[in-house]
Amino acid sequence: MVDQAELGRALFYGIRRKRNYRKAFPLLLRAAEEGRVHWQYLAGYALRERLGSETRSEASQQMV
Repeated sequence: MVDQAELGRALFYGIRRKRNYRKAFPLLLRAAEEGRVHWQYLAGYALRERLGSETRSEASQQMV
């Protein structure tokens, strides 16, 4: 079984699959909430750049 956090990272970067920010974002956010540092960065970056989510600038400022 694939770790959901790793799946989110693979979808974000396009590792062995097509890049898909919309599918990656919820997985990144869940991993970030678990305390995974790299996923916190990716979720903050995705929020700031509006990748796969609605604009939430306050949340992105807290994460980045």
